[in-house]
Amino acid sequence: MQPFFCSSCGKQNAPDARFCIHCAVAITPPIQPQFSIQPAPILATRQQRKKIQLSTILILAAIIGSVIWLVSLMGGRERDRATAPPSPPAPPRRQTAQKPVRSLNLEKYNAITTGMKQEEVEKILGSKGKQMYDLKDGTGSKSMYAWQEGEAAILSMIQITFINGKVHDKSQFGLE
Repeated sequence: MQPFFCSSCGKQNAPDARFCIHCAVAITPPIQPQFSIQPAPILATRQQRKKIQLSTILILAAIIGSVIWLVSLMGGRERDRATAPPSPPAPPRRQTAQKPVRSLNLEKYNAITTGMKQEEVEKILGSKGKQMYDLKDGTGSKSMYAWQEGEAAILSMIQITFINGKVHDKSQFGLE
């Protein structure tokens, strides 16, 4: 037992004293809490929490990477417009029936299949693409690459997510 201190004079008394030996006031023992704190129940195992955390990180990384990529596209054009000297008026265009030749097209996109190695994809598309993000942990790696052509209204783009160097997911925009 711990010694008690008198609430009147503040001096120390024996642990079993009922009255202060200095001022004779009755000593009341400190109040002991009548409840105990129990730990919260574990809602998920460590492995489940780790998977949830990894999924959340991957989703956030994909969103952040896409936003950064889009902002860099838009910011570059605004900066170019702001710093470029005024250009002379363009000569009138001749109407042509030919569309620009695109290296990114639906045929190449459709040739890419789930499980395909990254090197095979790069061979089909003709380049390595722009890395949007690359995440590595003890179980492997996840990365996203983007290939794009054109600007604004005539933009063509392919995005591919690789897990451990193999195609896991793909998306496209503006391909013909």
